[in-house]
Amino acid sequence: MTGKGRGVTPSLKQRKDLTMEKISFDSSAKGNVSLSAVQETLDRQGAAILAMLEAQQEILRLMREKQISDDVVGSAMSRYQQKWAVVNGGAE
Repeated sequence: MTGKGRGVTPSLKQRKDLTMEKISFDSSAKGNVSLSAVQETLDRQGAAILAMLEAQQEILRLMREKQISDDVVGSAMSRYQQKWAVVNGGAE
């Protein structure tokens, strides 16, 4: 497609080539990150997220087993609010 003030719209192959050119990198250039380093980082983050979810599931399981009552939760909340009142100078 051509028009006044516009160039020729690149074909799908040309757009793909341009995109690949943009995302390619020179491994010898300073400041570039290798794809393997990015993959390692993503793998570590994924493992951390899974570990967090497993810990949350364990906490929930323990809470169900102990059958924590509303009174216990209410008392804990009251203690929490009292401690924050002290931290905030008594203004709650």
